[in-house]
Amino acid sequence: MLALDSISQIHIPELWSLGLRGDRVRVGVIGTGIDRTHPDFASCWINASSLVGDSPRDVADTAPHETGVVWVITRIAPRTEIILIKDRNGPVGAISAIITACQQLLAWKVELLNLSMSGPASDDVDPLSREVNYLTAHGVTVVAAAGNFGPGARTVGSPGVAEGAITVGKVDDNDNLARKSSRGPTLDGRIKPDCMAPGTKITAAVPASFRSRYGVYSCTSFAAPHVTGALALLKQAFPTATPAQLKQTLLESCDPVNVPFSFHDQSCAIGAGRINASRAYEALMKNVE
Repeated sequence: MLALDSISQIHIPELWSLGLRGDRVRVGVIGTGIDRTHPDFASCWINASSLVGDSPRDVADTAPHETGVVWVITRIAPRTEIILIKDRNGPVGAISAIITACQQLLAWKVELLNLSMSGPASDDVDPLSREVNYLTAHGVTVVAAAGNFGPGARTVGSPGVAEGAITVGKVDDNDNLARKSSRGPTLDGRIKPDCMAPGTKITAAVPASFRSRYGVYSCTSFAAPHVTGALALLKQAFPTATPAQLKQTLLESCDPVNVPFSFHDQSCAIGAGRINASRAYEALMKNVE
């Protein structure tokens, strides 16, 4: 799916028509690093640092993963201030490093945090989920990937199980639930994921070390940044909106999703549905000063 297709699917162009581009909204990203030399980042504000080394090349994305995640966010909200912390070499990170990065980003006053990662199923008391809830209580809106362990129940992993997170599953370009998108309920019985976004066959940037400058991804890691980008536009328009207000409004504004195969509880498969950024904007106009 080309970038404009998935972006239009969640009704971003309607917000662009209002002049919203995410101006000066500070967005944190934690993951595998980034290739800032990609030509599509030429006009973007990206500050990258690493917990795994001190030289400039230590922020390199060898997985690749977060180069594409940041690319999706900046295609939606090109004027955001991206602060990326590389916490790992390769696809798997240590929870302690992720929590350290979360604390740094809180100190740097990020307003949104994208966590395109998913660990084992949990019940909201694991250390990373507790950290997400702490960030939310301190004013950071956290978007987390649901994971790709479906179609079974209770497959949403940490940090997506965190109560405070906006947990995102994936749909295709026809709003069909993707079979491998992780399902709830959580181990303690809560509905997760919270919502859905495009995450199937998403074309996004890859580092220069790969043969092409673009790759194709099908995972909830690429559904999450669609939501993060949309929230950056909404946060620009409504800077006083709290994480709770943004989450509630976003979920109340969702569109229906198709579930093309049986599942015991559709709400625990798709949450509130696929996000609609334009409708969320209209709702915030009524509810946020």
